[in-house]
Amino acid sequence: MAQTRAPESEKLCQAVALGNECEKIGECKNNHDLVNFLESKPADILEECPLYNIYGNKTVEQKKIFEDRKNNTSKDPASNDVSVQSTVDGTTSLVEKETKPIKKKLVDFKGKTYLAPLTTVGNMPFRRICKEFGVDITCSEMAMASNILQGTNSEWALLRRHASEDIFGVQICGNNFDQLVSTSELISKECNVDFIDLNVGCPIDIVYEKGSGSGMFKSLNKMYGIVNAMNNVTECPITVKYRTGINNKNPLAAKVTQRLDEIGVQLGIVHGRSRLQRYSKLADWSYIKEVKESAGSMQIFGI
Repeated sequence: MAQTRAPESEKLCQAVALGNECEKIGECKNNHDLVNFLESKPADILEECPLYNIYGNKTVEQKKIFEDRKNNTSKDPASNDVSVQSTVDGTTSLVEKETKPIKKKLVDFKGKTYLAPLTTVGNMPFRRICKEFGVDITCSEMAMASNILQGTNSEWALLRRHASEDIFGVQICGNNFDQLVSTSELISKECNVDFIDLNVGCPIDIVYEKGSGSGMFKSLNKMYGIVNAMNNVTECPITVKYRTGINNKNPLAAKVTQRLDEIGVQLGIVHGRSRLQRYSKLADWSYIKEVKESAGSMQIFGI
């Protein structure tokens, strides 16, 4: 059923409501008789003014309606104008929540062998076999952050850890700030992992074109912001897997490594090929060495 709107003549002029004179009396179609308006208006739904509880200011209309009511009284009359201690949904705007810095888990990556994340290959049975052959660090296949947040069973299955994996991380991929940060916080709290790895290396067209994987090279400042936020909301270390760059003519990994080191990333996994190379030709190990030398305190694994 369509609702009928009150005619303009029954609405109180905003200028009058604020205690001023209407400058457009000849043109304004609203009601300018405050007494008549108050007598003819319907009964109030609430016994107190919710706007006054929040903002502390009243229009003339509100003052006349609530002047005889003793709600919202305070020993300090000015307190309502500064900060109203009103309860909304069981909480108040003045509740001070004690915050504590997140304690970071420390993982010693130095001098260990690392089984790089391998999409479609690095599943749990494969990683379990590699553990039997002596690998120290293992990581899940690439999982899409959006699918994890949506609760996709197949994506959550990628995060499972075998009992033999004593140093285990999960790799996530995406380009949305909120999704990646929320996924990192969720995994840190709900999953048994030692580190979370951000994929900045996947060369697949559908991933790259969305700005994920190696597509994050197209917006480095955004990527740095994401990594920094991920690092701030997780208890486990954040690591980053990245390529030398988008193409061979403009390698970016050395510059990226320096910035990631400043952010506090504990480990960088550098794939010695550009995005355009994909998996063809040999990795550029001389450039990986250059990246390693620029790393500062951050550990570097080359693949």
